Amino acid sequence: MKNRFGVEVMHGLLVLFGKLPLKFHYGLSKVTTWAVGRMLHYRKDVVYINLARAFPEKKYWELDLLVKEFYRHFGEIIAEAVWFSASDDRRLREQRICTVTNPEVLAKVYAESPGVMLMTSHCGNWELLGGIRSYNDRPEYDEVFNPDHFYIAYKEQSSHLWNEVLKKTRVAPIPGFKGLVETKDVLRFILRRRGEKGIYVFIADQSPYAAKTEVGDFMHQHAYGMVGSFGLAHKLGMAVVYSKMVRTERGHYDITFVPLVEDASKHEPEEIMKLYFKELEKELAATPANWLWTHKRWKN
Repeated sequence: MKNRFGVEVMHGLLVLFGKLPLKFHYGLSKVTTWAVGRMLHYRKDVVYINLARAFPEKKYWELDLLVKEFYRHFGEIIAEAVWFSASDDRRLREQRICTVTNPEVLAKVYAESPGVMLMTSHCGNWELLGGIRSYNDRPEYDEVFNPDHFYIAYKEQSSHLWNEVLKKTRVAPIPGFKGLVETKDVLRFILRRRGEKGIYVFIADQSPYAAKTEVGDFMHQHAYGMVGSFGLAHKLGMAVVYSKMVRTERGHYDITFVPLVEDASKHEPEEIMKLYFKELEKELAATPANWLWTHKRWKN
């Protein structure tokens, strides 16, 4: 009862604060950026080491600029997370915080496949993905962006209270969205629905926390990845699509779909995983401050 009361109180406060305009939250993000980056130096050594190794050609002053740009982006992600805790379909549409640049690509793959593994990363603001229906402004593609067949895998938080609070607010959920699936339940969840067509969203760029598979060179460093979601796509003959999320300006992201394979059963899971990391590497080269550099991605 105590936990349930705490969850409702914390969620209520988040929603109440989130109702304020996004511009207000961006104003506060300047304070967040200063506190996290300059006062607390949150994982600043990790950020510098990751960037220096990923971009060995950059000079010191270029790395300094990248670090500042990253922490500004980090502060804005936090601002957006609070704002969308009180968002609904209408609010996300009116704000136009995301634009799907090529919905026809996902629609074609979805129509021709038994299901789609939509592989994304910690680029842009990944927590906005639950509102994807709101970002499509072309009615002919409403079916592919139907939230009833969109499922998003997430990792459970170590704190029970925060896990329950975030389940109510994370990934910009629209009212009634039931597509959040905890990673430990994903395998059973998908296999139970193997006769139903769905789009399953996975974030696949974090350091492996279970079984790991060699990626090889990724951003000038030896890396390992998690092959589980790619293995599921292989087993079920799904299409695999990479989802780019690029911050084009404050308060706006472009989402672009890049098909990796049309039928994963014809490719080894490790091969598809390496295609994913190649696309991610291209994205990081083009927009280096757009990734979550505080992650200890290469700790293994």
